[in-house]
Amino acid sequence: MATGKKTNSASKDAELKREAVVKDATPVVESEANAEDKKVTFSLNKKKYAFTVESFKFKSKTYTPKSAVENNEVLETLVSTNSFIIKEA
Repeated sequence: MATGKKTNSASKDAELKREAVVKDATPVVESEANAEDKKVTFSLNKKKYAFTVESFKFKSKTYTPKSAVENNEVLETLVSTNSFIIKEA
């Protein structure tokens, strides 16, 4: 009978650990939806592009997607070099 209690206790511990891992692994869908809403896009040469990063450096200056769309030199360089910072939308 004592072994049954140990097994139950061990089972409960294992179950609690599994639940903790599952909780940590669950993605936050709300954040992903908000991230989609906040994506900055731009058009150049009749193609639409979206940024894949939150910020980046160009010629020693840090840009966010919102600040980058105000600078044609940055956009043209990103497109012409097929930068990983942008993707076709």
